[in-house]
Amino acid sequence: FLRSSLHTSGLIPGLGYTLFSLTMVVTRFAGSRVLARWPSHRVLPALTGIATVAFAAGLAAPGTGIMLVAFCCLGVGCALVIPTTYSMVGEMASANPGRAIALVSGVGWVGFVAGPPLICAIASATSLRLALGVIPALTAVMACLLAMTGVFTTRRDALTTDLATDLAKERFQRPSA
Repeated sequence: FLRSSLHTSGLIPGLGYTLFSLTMVVTRFAGSRVLARWPSHRVLPALTGIATVAFAAGLAAPGTGIMLVAFCCLGVGCALVIPTTYSMVGEMASANPGRAIALVSGVGWVGFVAGPPLICAIASATSLRLALGVIPALTAVMACLLAMTGVFTTRRDALTTDLATDLAKERFQRPSA
């Protein structure tokens, strides 16, 4: 996209994937701390929302710099979805967590295999810029589903939220001295 649609040359076209990968790695390394501090049912919709808005803005804008920032935001926005999904599926599957994780992995594999040909077919029929619009559309669907369903609310998240609520009530109900 950077080479064909934005007409960049040299090392710049390779920077999109490089920045995407680097921000994804950094976010995954920081993910445990982030998810320990804030509940996943709040973090994941926020991150996928960032990916949606930034990548859509990058596709709409004509500048290379904006698109490079969009690739960074896409890496940050998608980095914690899969690891958190596997963790939650493992926790939720009481009988056979291995089978549940394999099922989720299989569904992810279908998307991994079918995604590029789908984007290619759309690009052949229209343009690469329009075809890449599938990415923010899917991240928007993820953000909405994550926010509306609360599927990643765990017992730990609920306990953390309850504890924070109790502490806040206690703080405001104490008589002042």
